[in-house]
Amino acid sequence: MLAQDIFNECISTPVQASAQQSYLPAVSWKTLPIAQLHNFESVNRQFAPFGVRFDDTIALYPSNPRFSLPNCPIVLMPKGRCKGCKIHLQDAVSAIDLGLIGSKQITISALDDKGYCVAVAQTEAISPVAVKQVYPEQFVRLQAGNAKTLRLEAKAPFVMTHFSFETTTRSI
Repeated sequence: MLAQDIFNECISTPVQASAQQSYLPAVSWKTLPIAQLHNFESVNRQFAPFGVRFDDTIALYPSNPRFSLPNCPIVLMPKGRCKGCKIHLQDAVSAIDLGLIGSKQITISALDDKGYCVAVAQTEAISPVAVKQVYPEQFVRLQAGNAKTLRLEAKAPFVMTHFSFETTTRSI
């Protein structure tokens, strides 16, 4: 059968509406509005409407110019002496996009609802940068395998410039 014949057969076949409920996955990306935060604001439940909660995180304007970008004045950073932060997700997510700046490699671990690691990603190790140069912003997409918690860890300070995630919900 020729492709044109198959096409003609398909368009001539009527589609029957059904009263049966059908659950189809609806994929949606959500991006956290980090820029709406204030300098030195402790970040915890500000993104609860997105189903996201942070531990050990602060919003700030980086005082070190190597961590700042002109298009992203406010960033998220682990608090105090913490070398990492934890992000709790209300609903399991399938993919996560992060924008990160750091002087050392940053490890992102995705954990399921039982605490098992379901995915890991790392930023690239960067070469030493001249004193006045900005560290490069690195974007990481993590296929999260229905993650409920993220851990971001590094051996040196780092900042997060972007956070978005993909959820798969059931709709009628």
